[in-house]
Amino acid sequence: MGGGLVVLQQARWGSYDAIGVLGYTHGAKARAVPSGDDAGARATAVEQAKGFWGDQWEARYGVVDKAPHQNWLNGPDAPADIVAADNANAVVWAAEPYIDALHVGYTAAYAARVTAPVMVAFGEFDIADQPRDEAAFYERSDDITLFVLQGSYHCHNFQDGRARLWDRLGEWTAGVATASEPVTAS
Repeated sequence: MGGGLVVLQQARWGSYDAIGVLGYTHGAKARAVPSGDDAGARATAVEQAKGFWGDQWEARYGVVDKAPHQNWLNGPDAPADIVAADNANAVVWAAEPYIDALHVGYTAAYAARVTAPVMVAFGEFDIADQPRDEAAFYERSDDITLFVLQGSYHCHNFQDGRARLWDRLGEWTAGVATASEPVTAS
């Protein structure tokens, strides 16, 4: 959900020189519902969110038990110590953005307004059905980089190949910084 929030902030206020959107899709995803103001679609998203939030739903904020979701977060063969570390470091989430993230295309209009350079990254088995289609959402950016971390699931930082993502993100950041430095006449 953090990637969606970064896109919303960048589209509205242009807060950053460039943005990295990791593991967030504006398009189709396995647990998604159709976008729009349709009350039925929203009700479906709310029911899915309630299933994710469990007994903390009514508080609208909470620490989600991620153990039942490890197949898509870290993969079906994630080592037990990885799963334990992920669950031990759970943080408080807000429920409403999770509902919005379940709507296909909810943030697409915001992505279309981003003019800054964008790096989009996914795990091979991440939430986006078509990760290579994500660049098309950033219609106004003329600098879009896509990286797919092979063998990775949604929680990239717990995956064996995470250093490849970190290295690529660092290279991209350095390249964007170099490209945006002012040219001075000598």
